[in-house]
Amino acid sequence: MKTSQVVIESVDGVQVLGASGEIDLSNASLLLEQFSQLPTETSKVVIDLSAVSFLDSSGLGALVSCAKRLSGDGHRCVVVCTLQIAKLFDLNGLRAVFEITPTLEEALTAISS
Repeated sequence: MKTSQVVIESVDGVQVLGASGEIDLSNASLLLEQFSQLPTETSKVVIDLSAVSFLDSSGLGALVSCAKRLSGDGHRCVVVCTLQIAKLFDLNGLRAVFEITPTLEEALTAISS
């Protein structure tokens, strides 16, 4: 298994949760732990999975939990990911929960509009 890392940074005033490596049952909780570090009033988050090489159902479940924790009526969660990872979102009907973009720049533009 490749080492996974999850970090939070602010990019142009937007909270970005970035992950890398493989996200599976053994480490999906890292996403939730880092997400819980966001201020409770956070309503817009970009989740950057562009450096994630593998994502299983545990990782998808953690991402859905993260999206549910967002507060406010205008909450938005935009995910940056590869085409391979985007197919997992499609297969699981998660396009209704997450907006998917191929680059961080596109995600930042989408979430700011």
